[in-house]
Amino acid sequence: MQDLQSILNPEQLAAATTVEGPILILAGAGSGKTRVLTHRIEYLINKAGIDPGNILAVTFTNKAAGEMRERTAALLGHKVGNIQIGTFHSTCALIIRQESESINLPRNFSIYDSADQLTVIKEVMEDLSIDSKETNPRLFRSVISRSKNSMLGPLDVAKQGGYFNELAAEVFSGYASILDQASALDFDDLLLKPLEIFSKHPEIKEKYRNKYKYILVDEFQDTNKAQFQFLLHLTGESKNLCVVGDDDQSIYGWRGADISNILGFEKHFSGTKVYKLEQNYRSTPQILNAAHRVVKNNKKRKSKKLWTETKDGSRVTLIKSTDDRGEAENILSFMQKEIFEEKRAFKDFAILYRTNAQSRIIEDSLRREGIAYVIIGGVKFYDRKEVKDFLSYLRLILNQNDSISLKRIINYPPRGIGNVTISKIKDFALEKRLLFWEALDKTEEIDIGAKQKKVLTGFKKLINKYIELQKELSLEELIRVLDEELGFRKLMKEEGTEESLQRKKNIEELFNSVSEYCEANPGAGLEEFMENVSLVSDIDNWDNKANAVTLMTLHSAKGLEFPVVFISGCEDGLLPLKRDDDVEEDSNRFEEERRLFYVGMTRAEQKLYLLAASTRRKYGDFIICRESPFLSEIGEEILDIIYPSYSTSAVQRSPSLGRAKRKKTGKKNSECPYLEGSFVSHRLFGKGRVLEISPDHGDFKIVVDFGDKGVKKLLAGYANLEILS
Repeated sequence: MQDLQSILNPEQLAAATTVEGPILILAGAGSGKTRVLTHRIEYLINKAGIDPGNILAVTFTNKAAGEMRERTAALLGHKVGNIQIGTFHSTCALIIRQESESINLPRNFSIYDSADQLTVIKEVMEDLSIDSKETNPRLFRSVISRSKNSMLGPLDVAKQGGYFNELAAEVFSGYASILDQASALDFDDLLLKPLEIFSKHPEIKEKYRNKYKYILVDEFQDTNKAQFQFLLHLTGESKNLCVVGDDDQSIYGWRGADISNILGFEKHFSGTKVYKLEQNYRSTPQILNAAHRVVKNNKKRKSKKLWTETKDGSRVTLIKSTDDRGEAENILSFMQKEIFEEKRAFKDFAILYRTNAQSRIIEDSLRREGIAYVIIGGVKFYDRKEVKDFLSYLRLILNQNDSISLKRIINYPPRGIGNVTISKIKDFALEKRLLFWEALDKTEEIDIGAKQKKVLTGFKKLINKYIELQKELSLEELIRVLDEELGFRKLMKEEGTEESLQRKKNIEELFNSVSEYCEANPGAGLEEFMENVSLVSDIDNWDNKANAVTLMTLHSAKGLEFPVVFISGCEDGLLPLKRDDDVEEDSNRFEEERRLFYVGMTRAEQKLYLLAASTRRKYGDFIICRESPFLSEIGEEILDIIYPSYSTSAVQRSPSLGRAKRKKTGKKNSECPYLEGSFVSHRLFGKGRVLEISPDHGDFKIVVDFGDKGVKKLLAGYANLEILS
């Protein structure tokens, strides 16, 4: 066994070597919590003499569980085999299978995934004569899942009042009945059934309490009500429960996580020993200071402040762009600066954003430069289902031989054309040696119902209509008219779930890309646009482990770290995110948005760039943006604020990252073209006086007093200042 004092800092050591009683380890970002957990397990076994079979360690993802097991095995060797290390769901499933008879459930019960759930819900809706076109089944699935996470049943939903809740309660009840008949559980049931077993059979609960005498929980801030109750059941009088988490990183309230579990832990477990892991091993003092200035404003949090022995780094940089296209170009420009001045590789960069729709414009810029990138927690913009669905209409309008696109959209939006009908058309086409499209002209000869024949005839008329319209309308007009007729966005808005509203935003972002393409390529038509889009899809052919920039949402970034991080869209409405139907501010959600921003900031190891645009496209039109209120919480005095003066239309790509060149009036050499005390003019801020000039990594930082517009810090190489005197 290694000497823990040489491996762990004092607070980590205390947390790892406390054996008995409830323990709350508040582990800040980058504070080495996994190291503490694994060494705690080692200490319990090798020093405290605890039987490995008496230890249960649970976390949230298979990846995290696998990493914990791997690192524990490196410390313990073969002893790790007897420790139960897994996710909440896998641990609960194990208990259910072992005790299934106690609740009259066959041991070989099925586990239904989200697609299975929808199938069941649609069956229930049909039995209740609920039109799935009027009320989307996914909405009921969301209600059922949220209710189960909060340990509520159909009657509880009905008591909430209102027509929809009464309807949802009926669907919930029918859904539960079908699962019972099928001896099936969904993912939420996996958490609830052990509670039922423990409540009905105290002797079984006692058996598991005796088995799992020492329980460790990672990412405790992400637990929901059911998971917390599961832990309460398993914890006996000894209360040997050790939880590790960070309330400042609780960002999953929208899917049922309850931050009060970690904030109120000491109330549930008297005598709790609390250890704060505040030493950070990841980020610079400047990054930690900026992040703390944001998160300290939350009222619902445990008091703590991260610190580091890491030497000083550069200030956090705020880049204020004219528009979202300029923002994307600025990301590439400062990426270039980092590559050449700090010798970084593409894999050192992460670009984070609040919504998936934001990635499209960034992807376009990266693709144009031939820069490899990977997306974590999502698919590339043009590969997203709703985007591909819309593009498939456009492909079919262009090329009726494209049977793949035809089959993809023949029943979307839903028209009542099922797989059986599609198979019959396909078989007929093969028999008659026809294209799938040609077979639609001969539906009278195919063994399908009269309703299906009528729908297919209408579908072909629709496509033929747009084959002609695309010859008359501009590309933007064609897209808008097609959207109005198909009703994609209307369908998604009516669905009303987080997922559907995100899909709606992605469709709107597609329209933005059409507008931008038309602006950049006057006179271009559908064929040229589709060729351009096809190139986007075709470049996704590299190894994800290769040297590539990482793109992901802020939620997906949790638990990861990168030398350089860009956070896009630091604007009110994106950070914090505001929905179209928000009528009043929700303080709990606002604080969660602040925590989400904090999570993004603390992913950065050496350099953090925040980006805000003055305008951003929404459904093809520009909207005025206000800066995120979180930026003012950081404070201008600790930020380097950059105002690149070029607009979208003026940007030409730098030769170091791409194929074209950028024109700059400023110089990036040993001589600065400006003098302290001289007067200059800036496109946005007007006339100003140079107060100070200082070298900055091969460039010059210029401090200029613009009078009413304030004092600004600019980079000479990007400022495009006109010298007046």
